Amino acid sequence: MKLHACIITAWFGISVVFSGAAYAGGKTFQYRDTNQDGKVSFLEFNTQQMTKFKEMDLDQDGYLTIKDLEKSKGKIITGIATFLADTLFKKNAQKYRDMDTNRDERISPEEFLNSKKAQFLDMDSNGDRFVSSEEFAMFKGKKRNKG
Repeated sequence: MKLHACIITAWFGISVVFSGAAYAGGKTFQYRDTNQDGKVSFLEFNTQQMTKFKEMDLDQDGYLTIKDLEKSKGKIITGIATFLADTLFKKNAQKYRDMDTNRDERISPEEFLNSKKAQFLDMDSNGDRFVSSEEFAMFKGKKRNKG
């Protein structure tokens, strides 16, 4: 099970790095703000997270599993994957084990969204149930400074 958690951890980390690169230059917030009202609601956040979940679920079985990672191996440059895996195994293994709350070695949409809810609440620093571009920038800055 530890190997599965480590592999899934690396896979998520690689996904985050590549999706982050796709929305670099301040466009990440605009991507999440689907109705372009200057703030991200919990519904917008969850919709974006489910889109990410479906993109990562390569075999389209409704779960994130080791099989999804195996299918994506050919799409990832080996050297980058190895470097990221080494780094991410050390930093995030527990985080992704925690996502699998029922310990069935696969992450359901519900488990995925539940794990992301805390992230939304952390970003919403004033508690108004919306994330402004300023709150988003502060959150991203905190994450960069941690690690």
